Formats: sequence, structure tokens, C-alpha cells
Amino acid sequence: MAVSSLWEWVRGYVIIKVTGRMLEKFVNMAAARRIGLHDVTTLGPGMMLARVSIDDYRQLGPILRACGCWATVDQRVGAPFVLSGLARRKFLLFGLMIFVILLSVMSSVLWTIDIIGADAEQEGMIRQVLYDMGITRWTPLSSVDCDDIRSEITKSVQGLAWVGAETQGTGLVLRVAGKVLPDAPAAPIDLIASEDSVIVRLIVLAGLPHVREGQTVAAGQVLVSGQEPTGEGGSVVHARAIVEGRVWREARAKVPLIVEQRVRTGRKAIQYRIVCGSIDLNLGRAGGFGAYDTKEYRRDLGPGVELIRIERHEIAVTTTRISRGEAYVLARASAEESIRGRLRGDAEILSVTENVSDEAVMGDAVEVVLIMETVEDIGIAKERL
Repeated sequence: MAVSSLWEWVRGYVIIKVTGRMLEKFVNMAAARRIGLHDVTTLGPGMMLARVSIDDYRQLGPILRACGCWATVDQRVGAPFVLSGLARRKFLLFGLMIFVILLSVMSSVLWTIDIIGADAEQEGMIRQVLYDMGITRWTPLSSVDCDDIRSEITKSVQGLAWVGAETQGTGLVLRVAGKVLPDAPAAPIDLIASEDSVIVRLIVLAGLPHVREGQTVAAGQVLVSGQEPTGEGGSVVHARAIVEGRVWREARAKVPLIVEQRVRTGRKAIQYRIVCGSIDLNLGRAGGFGAYDTKEYRRDLGPGVELIRIERHEIAVTTTRISRGEAYVLARASAEESIRGRLRGDAEILSVTENVSDEAVMGDAVEVVLIMETVEDIGIAKERL
């Protein structure tokens, strides 16, 4: 709403219907006395509508009589009329005030405390820390200091690497992450092959090599073994080496020429389930759609009580025929994505070969077989059992 329109609503205005034979004289006299007539609309011979402020409306009497016209109020708009109506309904006004006060009070206190990422024991300790700090349900939000909460929980609860605290509406959300201490292996660590490959580079830094450059190895084969401790007070030696191998990966993908498309129609049905122990109460409608997508939203209402909101979106299923060229592009992209998903981060692609199905053999689809040749680090550390 524009500022001018808001100010007019605060002051209040009326929409009047003016009837008479000298409407033009009426408008001219009103303008001469600086009485604002806005949105003047002619309804027919001798009749018009106009918007005028409450103060200006009170000055129209002499002008109407001088022009032989008369005016009736068609609509009253603005804060003065709203307040006047509320004043006549004292109980409604009183109830509205009570509602506003209760809403203000309820939105200024803490309603929920959610702890994410903690096990049962840690959650109990965190809630005890919050209780000792005086932070419980119904605590005023103004007294909830997230920085103090983070500091106190980090100091009081052992085994936490990180603590996050924030208020969301009338809730306090705590996210924690536990410390993960690496276990030092007691047994030697061997390097094994991650893929069937041909060794192209081998540099042993520690351990005993079992392969040589140019040798073909199978996935899981030991490449370099760690050594057991020798002599009293000896230490376990873990294998360390740079092992690069040439790897060939294959993937195939088939795309039919008749493609099924599923498009939402815009119709949806919402159903609620309240689950409490063995009680499962369904509210709302399932929709009765022939095809649909489903989304579920779950919320805990209390101990053993869960509210589930189920949205079903109707789906219109149509079929479209695509060309063999389009099918080839989709199939090749799918096969390539499948291979790339199995590559290690440092893999160097040497070549890619492909084989496309013949239309005479496969007329209703296109199948693409890709073979990708790479050079990559194939050594994986594995503790000896």
C-alpha cells in the first residue's frame, strides 16, 4: 500500500453517491472551496460517485443545497470506522486484546529444545547442563544466550568436538559432533590393488614389494606388504608406495525409443496420520489418483506420538517417441556417468572407445557400450588380519 493510500485509510474516507441536475456546478464549487473529490465516476445523467475524506464530507452540506443536489454515503472506509465498530463490540475488542497479549507472551518464551547428533548418554548430559543453566521449557527467549550455551556444553560434556546452538522461532536447536579418535593399527598395513590393472609405475617407500612394473594384477592382490617387528622392541612397518596402474572400465546403457514422461497435474491430496503405539489414525483423503508422487513429513509430538503429513501429487503419464540420435546421446551420457562415478580422483583418462547397437538388431532401443582406459593410483591400504 502506498504511503498516501495508507494515510487516507488512517484518516478515513467515504464514497458518496451524488444526485442532482447541476453536478458540474457542484464539482466546481467543491474545488473552489478546496474540498477534494477523488475518483469521480459518472453513473448516468444526474448521478455520480466520488471519494471524499471525512472532514471534507462534513463541509459539503451548503454546496449540495446551493446546487440542488443531495448525497448518500455508499461506503465507509478507514481506521475511524473500524475503531468505531470495535468500540460497539466491547467483548470482541477485549478478546482481541487478550489474544494479542497471549500471542506476544507465548512467542517470547522457549517451547522446544532439540538436540541433534548426540547419543542417548550425551543428550542426557546436555539437558542436565541446560537445566543447571536455568534453560528449560517456558524460559524467556531473552535469557537464552547461545554463546554461553555452546561454551558451557563444550566444557561440561566430554567427547564433543563441536557444539552449535541457535534459536529458531520459539525453539532452541543444538547440533553436536563427537570426537573421532583414530585407532592406531597394531598389525602391519599392506597395499592391495583396487582394480584389475597393469602396473606402469612402482616406487616403494616402505615395505616389501610383491609386483613389478609391467605386471598384470587382480583386484585385491597384495602389491606391497608391511613387515612384522623384528627383534625386541621392534615396531610394525606399514607399507607405503606409489603404485600406478593402467585400468580398463566398461559400462553399458540402453535407452528405449519410447520414453515415458511423468508430469504433475497440479492436483494433490493431503492426508495426516497420528501414530501412537498400536494406534494409527488416518485423517484427510488419499486422493484416489491413478498415478502419483508421495512426500512424507514427520514430526514428534511427544513421547511415543508421531504426526505424519502425507502429500500425494497426481501424475499424468504420457509417452513420447524420440529419435535414435537423441537416444544415443542419452545412452552415452549415462554410460559415461557410470564409469566416471567409479574413477578415483587422480585418474588420468587415456582413451575412450564405444560400441553402438545396430538398428537392424535392436530396433526399439539404442545401447551404447563404453570402455574407458585410465592410469591411476591403485594402491589401497588394508590392515593384515
